[in-house]
Amino acid sequence: MARNIKQQMSGARTERTPLQLLSVIIPAKDEEGCIASTVEHLYVELRLHNVPHEIVVVDDGSTDRTWSLLEAVKDRVPTLKQVQNLGSHGFGRAVAYGFEHMIGDAAVIMMADESDDARDVVRYWQKLNEGYDCVFGSRFTGWPITS
Repeated sequence: MARNIKQQMSGARTERTPLQLLSVIIPAKDEEGCIASTVEHLYVELRLHNVPHEIVVVDDGSTDRTWSLLEAVKDRVPTLKQVQNLGSHGFGRAVAYGFEHMIGDAAVIMMADESDDARDVVRYWQKLNEGYDCVFGSRFTGWPITS
């Protein structure tokens, strides 16, 4: 929703419709040691807090069992959408590929090794639903940073 420059400068918020679906994008390359538990823990946390979501895992050219482990986890995590990036690889490209395949009206990028806490994903969703345009989490500056 576009806002005029005066509203942006004043910090005034325009009325918004509530967010409907959170897309969590997880780039993954050779993450067989952790991808199943990351996806399962995230799913449990989001369900516990009634966050409508999809989990988009982008396999970014893995040569290990990452893809087959994701196939196995689909039965336990019905909101999992796994996609393979068959083009050029790299973290940024995997994130962009995830954006292209998401259907949510909000997105969070999460690390495949679960170095990002699933509880923070819930907090980001809550902050976005308070009307913020974006939310950043950082272990260096404290939590949260909103805009």
